[in-house]
Amino acid sequence: MKKILSLILAAVISFSIFSISAYGDGPQPPDFSTISGVFYSTDSNNHSYRIYMKNGRVLAEGWELFKGIKINFLYDGNYYYIYPTVFPLFHIKLSTDEYGYPIFNTAEETFIESYEEKIGNTTYYVEKYEFEDSVIKYYYSDNEFKFAETTDEYDSYTTTLISTEVDDRILRMPFYSIDLTFILELIYG
Repeated sequence: MKKILSLILAAVISFSIFSISAYGDGPQPPDFSTISGVFYSTDSNNHSYRIYMKNGRVLAEGWELFKGIKINFLYDGNYYYIYPTVFPLFHIKLSTDEYGYPIFNTAEETFIESYEEKIGNTTYYVEKYEFEDSVIKYYYSDNEFKFAETTDEYDSYTTTLISTEVDDRILRMPFYSIDLTFILELIYG
């Protein structure tokens, strides 16, 4: 009985080790919390904005809310801050506990395929993923993330790496900005 029990236990341990290494070898989308850079993003309607990332902090600058009105989204790891791009005197602060994960959460993406694609004179290694109703393609050159293309039923976006240098001051709320979240809490309870 002891031999049978030890054989079963050895088999369970062996299979669990194989499944761990098989999972680790599979393709994974880029971990944006470790990427530092300035990105330029454009949608199919030619709206564009910049994205700054460093140490898990993200700023989407110049996101067009309404025609001619642009706002910034800042994520600092615990909160989202939403404020006007031109006049950042006021902001709204939202907790990630209440409103979900950051925009760049890749944990729930499902791998579809990988292939090589030549654009101009450069051949990129491409990993294609699916998330909800979107298809995301990550382009790599020399094992470094270069840009991504996201397509859903409403729009398509291209996000390109411009620079790997990011000033820490960009990823902070202006010290003079006033939090107006309490007004929304009074209105919406």
